[in-house]
Amino acid sequence: MEPRLNCYCVLYTQTNACQLPYIYCDLLARPRRIDGRRSRSYTGASGVLRTAGVTREGSVFKVVTTQDELLKAFCVRSIVFIEEQTCSYAIEHDELDYSAVHVLGEDGGEPFAAGRIRFFGEYAKLERIAVRKRWRERGLGHELVEFMIARAEELGFKRLKMHAQAYLCEFYRRHGFEIHGEMFQEANIDHYAMYRNG
Repeated sequence: MEPRLNCYCVLYTQTNACQLPYIYCDLLARPRRIDGRRSRSYTGASGVLRTAGVTREGSVFKVVTTQDELLKAFCVRSIVFIEEQTCSYAIEHDELDYSAVHVLGEDGGEPFAAGRIRFFGEYAKLERIAVRKRWRERGLGHELVEFMIARAEELGFKRLKMHAQAYLCEFYRRHGFEIHGEMFQEANIDHYAMYRNG
């Protein structure tokens, strides 16, 4: 069984010819469950970055720390973006995956949600936020976004940005994001740049 890692800063490791964005870690992390609506987490001895959270429904969000978890996150993204939204593989899976922090949502071991976070100066950028169809309309998308925001803030990033699909702008406004600029196309889909400043 692989140790649960407590994330600190992105490094790289070569695993079976697959470069995985691993993270400097504290191996003493122990789970701690807390009641309440927001995603909940556990910390290791360093207390630097909590890596997992339990939702109201018992689904789990976590920062990806193993190759298997990364593959699960990629599966979710492929289902949502390549199959449902007809994005090409070349656009959906890019070289930026190797420098990102990835997030995975699981329900009884079944991957249902994913996202990635990248860092630009004083901003963290939330990207590739996806929830599979069967798990929608339960509030889990909101919990995923809150989990990602919390992870970025724990790394010291209070300013956040994203390229939001146009029909989801109201969804992200509920998390404090506001539209900046004109609509543009990304992967042949209408988007707006959205920012959340502390």
